[in-house]
Amino acid sequence: MKKIVLIAVSLVLVFSMVWVVNKTEKEQLDYQLEINKLKKQNKELKAKSENELLLMDDFSSENNNRNQIENMIVKEALSDKMLAENKKVMEVLFTYIDYSVRQKMLNMYITDMLKNKMINATESIDMHDVQVDSKLVNYDAYMKWESEDKFIVLNLVNSTSRVNAIKTNLRTLVKLDYYNYDGNWKVSNITFIDTK
Repeated sequence: MKKIVLIAVSLVLVFSMVWVVNKTEKEQLDYQLEINKLKKQNKELKAKSENELLLMDDFSSENNNRNQIENMIVKEALSDKMLAENKKVMEVLFTYIDYSVRQKMLNMYITDMLKNKMINATESIDMHDVQVDSKLVNYDAYMKWESEDKFIVLNLVNSTSRVNAIKTNLRTLVKLDYYNYDGNWKVSNITFIDTK
């Protein structure tokens, strides 16, 4: 009987050891499966994040491209508008019969500082005794943006001028500097170069 009890206890111990080993192996296997599952989820999340980042980069670059295109369209529209304003300035500068009326008309398009400069420059010249008849014949304008608030326009101007009955054909290069002052574009400097 002792042998039977000893064999029974040995069998119970062996089976319990096998059961414990199996249970431990099963737990390790479950643990390993859980780790593999988490690794897989982590890879999927990384891949998803990378895809989202790529999409965001694409979207950002698309937005940047869209913003650049919108800025170009705005500048082009503004350029067209400013070239129309430039035409008015050219007409005022070159088509007049009375110098003081010309200056008053020009004051709408120029800065106060330029207006004062022009008045000071012409103070010593008496234009009242001179009969002037100036006409703009044609011109070509070339615009270049210097910054968002500044651009220049080079105007190659053909005009005629009759001073005291003497007619002269003029070919003049006129550089106009435009600045944006509080949302209003004004001519801040005028440079005349006779090209004869």
